[in-house]
Amino acid sequence: MNNNNNMNTNSTPNSVNNTVPTPPSAPTTPVQTPSPLNTPVAPTPVNNIPPIEVPTGNEEITVVNTEKKKTSNVVLIIIVLLLVLFVMNIDTVIEYYNNYTSTGSLTPPKNNNTDNLIGGYILIGDNTSRVVLDKIIFYNFKRKEDDMTIIYNYESSAKYDNPSNLKIYVELYNANKEIIYRELFDIEGGIEKDTVRIASLNVSSDVFQDAYYALARKYTDSELNKTQTLTCKYKKNVDDSTLNYNILFTFKNNGLTKYVVNKQILNYNESLKEYKSLKSEYSLVQKSLNAVFQSGNLNYTVDLESDLNGFNPLYSKDTLITIVKNKETLKEWVCE
Repeated sequence: MNNNNNMNTNSTPNSVNNTVPTPPSAPTTPVQTPSPLNTPVAPTPVNNIPPIEVPTGNEEITVVNTEKKKTSNVVLIIIVLLLVLFVMNIDTVIEYYNNYTSTGSLTPPKNNNTDNLIGGYILIGDNTSRVVLDKIIFYNFKRKEDDMTIIYNYESSAKYDNPSNLKIYVELYNANKEIIYRELFDIEGGIEKDTVRIASLNVSSDVFQDAYYALARKYTDSELNKTQTLTCKYKKNVDDSTLNYNILFTFKNNGLTKYVVNKQILNYNESLKEYKSLKSEYSLVQKSLNAVFQSGNLNYTVDLESDLNGFNPLYSKDTLITIVKNKETLKEWVCE
């Protein structure tokens, strides 16, 4: 049997060798197969989501300007606040408008103490003249013909419950800058803040006609205590007699405080009308004051700062020197 196998193996001489070459041996390091639990799962792609770009640090940075937006917001806030203030102060606005239409002009107050004064005085009728005292502006003095009063505007940047405590005086002067009227600035109910108001000065017809300048002012202690005198004389010959009358007026800060009367008739005759008049005056005065009447002479003093016991004086306390002088001059007395 073995011979046959050998014969079969060698029976084909010169036959082509069909033996396949043996491949090179595989690497000896075994390949590790990943465990199913550790195998990474590929992310499921989501439609329409662009890929994330990782910044490299070289890109151009775009700066968003928020300043303009902030400015717009501030402007809007300011506008809203202004509208709120307008609504809250609508009464003040109406007051300004009414004042403008009633006076024909409304000039805004200024911080300086004086403005457009004429030689230190406010010109009546000139609405640009003004004085500022204790944060109160006094201006727009004018005549009100229908009730013979002098009116003016005032406005305060502070509130005062008792304005008389400020001791501010509102005064009127004639064309010669002689004081003819004075009044303590005192508003009943107090003064409101930032509100334009109108005040009136109720004056006599003479003062109304002569008023040319105005002023709001305060006095120093020395000015308040300053005294001056005015002597008025009247001399006249009547028949064989001579009337020699003198009155010495004393003023403190231009306001009358007292006066001394000395009336003498030289070569008097008791039947003389002037003598009888002098005697009648004595009878009236001596009921209230110390008076002396002797030999045609009458002497007495009227102290307006004391009790007059019902006596009616020629002039009331604080009557201005100009008023006394003018009235006595009209009676043909010479005052100096």
